[in-house]
Amino acid sequence: MPLPTTIKELQSFVGLTGYYRRFIPSYSELAQPLYSLLRKDVKWEWTDQHTQAVESLKKGLTTAPVLVMPDYKKRFIVQTDASYNGVGAVLAQSYTIDGKEVERPIAFVSRSLKPAEKNYSVTHLELLGVMFAVKQFRHYILGSNFLIQTDHRALNGLMTSTDLSGRLQRWLTALQEYLPFEITYRKGKVNANADALSRLPVPPEASALVRIVADETGNVKLSEIGYKQQADTEWKDIYKFKVHGVPPSDLSGKELIKFERDCEQYMVTDGVLSRVYHLNGKSQVNNTVLQLCVTKSMVPSILKEMHDELGGHLSAGKTYGKL
Repeated sequence: MPLPTTIKELQSFVGLTGYYRRFIPSYSELAQPLYSLLRKDVKWEWTDQHTQAVESLKKGLTTAPVLVMPDYKKRFIVQTDASYNGVGAVLAQSYTIDGKEVERPIAFVSRSLKPAEKNYSVTHLELLGVMFAVKQFRHYILGSNFLIQTDHRALNGLMTSTDLSGRLQRWLTALQEYLPFEITYRKGKVNANADALSRLPVPPEASALVRIVADETGNVKLSEIGYKQQADTEWKDIYKFKVHGVPPSDLSGKELIKFERDCEQYMVTDGVLSRVYHLNGKSQVNNTVLQLCVTKSMVPSILKEMHDELGGHLSAGKTYGKL
């Protein structure tokens, strides 16, 4: 996520972070330099203080306790929005905190519009935002009865319309794969998080999926895993292909076809390579897990952690079960 370069970009950024301010410690203090820059009587002059404020808020926004791990016993909520800058979405779940229903985000995604997309009508843009969101969150929501929230009322009627053609019909047909789901209207002022994401300056080629990996205490543990995977003999070719689309130069013919087919079961999110594994061969969300692609150098520490810290010096079979 680049630094804001205009007032509108800064307004979108503080709008997104402000939506989750209750979960960001000392939010008012951290955001104060940015709000000061938005005052009408203040000349735009970006300083290191503003950069530090943005980086601090970005860290707060993309780590616990703002982001949470998905709970597959709860219903997933996909909140989407679109603007003539881009599309944005939030994957969230509802929690009861102090007697009130509160949304907790799991992931954020956004990208800028491509040149041709800037000519779309409002309805086409809003449905583009939905399609972008469900594809990004596919491995969470596929097979579950999830909820789509949008601030565009017309999308509700599209799902039952029988007089559609062209792009809308193709997209709605593609959406059938994700049934069962429900689309509900959400007022624009309440949809501020997805709205802000749609207006942030994210390049089209960088769909900004933000994800955390937390342990049982909620501490974030994602660190240098991606770098280790890129250097590992087992994973470096797959990692390179998934990120850059470049297969190993020594493969051709049937070997190349097999390699590309095998790579379909992997994905790179937040710089980390994972395998999409379907339990019992069923591609439903309750039977789908992301398996971290472990490098050889990581094996000893993982085994030690599972056996000593969590396994309680259990037998090899029980420790393997925890893995």
